[in-house]
Amino acid sequence: MAQAEGLECFIFNSTLHGLSNCEESRINPEKADGVLSTYLQNMQVVSEFCKEKNIERRMVFQTESYSNRRVPKEADMWFQLNLGMAFGTQEFSYYEYYPTSNTGANKAPDGSQYMVDWEGNCNPLYYAVQNCNKELQFYVQALKSFRYQGVNYQAKAPLPAGNAYVSNITKNDLKYISDYSFTVKHQSGGMALITELYDAERDQYGYFVVNTTDPRVSFRNGSNFKG
Repeated sequence: MAQAEGLECFIFNSTLHGLSNCEESRINPEKADGVLSTYLQNMQVVSEFCKEKNIERRMVFQTESYSNRRVPKEADMWFQLNLGMAFGTQEFSYYEYYPTSNTGANKAPDGSQYMVDWEGNCNPLYYAVQNCNKELQFYVQALKSFRYQGVNYQAKAPLPAGNAYVSNITKNDLKYISDYSFTVKHQSGGMALITELYDAERDQYGYFVVNTTDPRVSFRNGSNFKG
């Protein structure tokens, strides 16, 4: 609720055509794995808000590391892209492309931890983002007219980010899926999320299924749907 109220204050007396989620949607800043426990909650809050206000949803990828935050890897890029598409994002951008020359407590680490280094040479993260962009272009025609409607999920404990990772997500009823379950084939827990999107012009619904377990912990899963 507090997040939604904050968004209301943000747009008061302003003209807003789109809204991005960034700071609270970043991958876990300090641990070697995991994402913030508020990640999925923030994704849902922003999508619900954009749906209510009929504004475009945007997203900022975390493509940098500073203040001892871990360096994003290719798995993190796919994690952000897939969730962004699932929650109806219409525009993607990146923070940061090039390391700034900050000093003091927030002094930036070496340039190898960004998409491009100090001399302008491409780092591995640059090519990871390039691969994600190619995938995005494959889906763009199909997804550009779809807007987020709701979300549901199934989880199996223990979750790498803890129970808080899912406890604040509101499950929605989906129009054409009455029952949704999945199985995890992994020694630890896992989570699969499904979102409903709608193309008003064509009166068509679409569903996006995403492996939302920690991006560093891969698992094989199976999903079952009943309409």
